[in-house]
Amino acid sequence: MLTDLLTSSKGPGVIGTFFALVVLIGFYGLFVLVMDGSGGPGLQADINKKERNIVSLKNEIAHWEKEAVRYKEHRKQNDQLETLQSKLNSQLNKIRTNEKEVEAIRGKLVSVQNQFENHKKQYRAQVRAKAVGEKIEELRTGEGKVYYNVKIRKVDAIGMNIQHRDGFTRIDYKHMPQELQKRFQFSKEEANELSKKEEINVVRSVQGGEHYKVARKILDLKTKILAASQKITQLESDVRRDQTQILANTKKISAARSEASRYRAMGNRGLNWDTAKKHERRADSLGRQNTRLQSEISAKRALITRTQQLSLKYQSDQRNLERELKALKEKKQP
Repeated sequence: MLTDLLTSSKGPGVIGTFFALVVLIGFYGLFVLVMDGSGGPGLQADINKKERNIVSLKNEIAHWEKEAVRYKEHRKQNDQLETLQSKLNSQLNKIRTNEKEVEAIRGKLVSVQNQFENHKKQYRAQVRAKAVGEKIEELRTGEGKVYYNVKIRKVDAIGMNIQHRDGFTRIDYKHMPQELQKRFQFSKEEANELSKKEEINVVRSVQGGEHYKVARKILDLKTKILAASQKITQLESDVRRDQTQILANTKKISAARSEASRYRAMGNRGLNWDTAKKHERRADSLGRQNTRLQSEISAKRALITRTQQLSLKYQSDQRNLERELKALKEKKQP
C-alpha cells in the first residue's frame, strides 16, 4: 500500500506525498505554537491581553476626547473671560479718568465758590464800613419803634449800632427795615457765626479772668517801665545838652565882659561906651540864659530821680505780679 502511494500510477506519487507530509508537519508546528507545553493558552493569551489593552486604550481615548471637548469649552470661556476682563479694565480706566476730571472740576468749583464768598464778604464789609457816619432822619424798626435824628455808628453781621435823639442803642438785624437788611446783606448764618465767636470770647474771658487781669497788669507795668527808661534817657540827654550850652554861654559871657572892659578902658564915652554896654547886655542875657538852664537842669535831675524811683516801684510790682501769675498757673494745672 505504501508502495502504491509512492508510485505515481496508483497514488499522488513521491512528490505529492512529500508535500502532504510538509503540510502536516506545518499544521503540527502551528498547533504547538498555539498551545504551551502544559496545555494552557499561548498566543491566545497574548491576543486576549492585547484585546484588553486595546479596550483600555479605547476607553482612555474616549476619556481624553471628552477632556479635549471640556478643554475647548474652558478655553473658549477663558478667552471670553479675558475679553470681558479687558473690557472691564478699559471701563475702570475710563471711570478713574472721569473721577479725576470730576475731582478737578470740584476743586475748581470750590475755588470759585471761595472766591465768590470772599467777594461777598469784602462787598459786605465795604458797604457796612461806608455806612458809618450816615445820618437818617427817621428810622422805624420791625418792632414798631421809631428813632429820630439817627446816626449810624457801626454795622456788623448781628445788627447796627446807632446814635439817636434820645441816646444810643443797638438794633438787631431781624428788626431792621427790609431795605437796610437787603442793603447790608444780613444772613442768619453769618449772624450765628459772629454770635458764637462773641460767646466763645466771653467764656474765655470769664474762665481766664484772673489770669488775664494779672497778665494785663504785668504787660502794663512793662510798658510803663519801658516808657520810664526812655524818659530818663531823654532827660539825661537834655541835661547834657543844657550843660554844654551853659559852658558855651560861660565862654561867651567871659569874652563879652572882656570886650566891655576893653572898650571902657579906652576912655571915650561916646561910641566906645555904647559898644561896651552892648557887650555887657549880651553878657547879662547869656547869664540869665545860664541861670534858666541851671534851673531846668535841677528840675530835670529831680524828675530823673522821681522817674527812677517810680521805675523801681514798677519793677517791684512786676515781680510780685509775676509770682502771682505763676501761682495761678500752678493752681490751674491738675
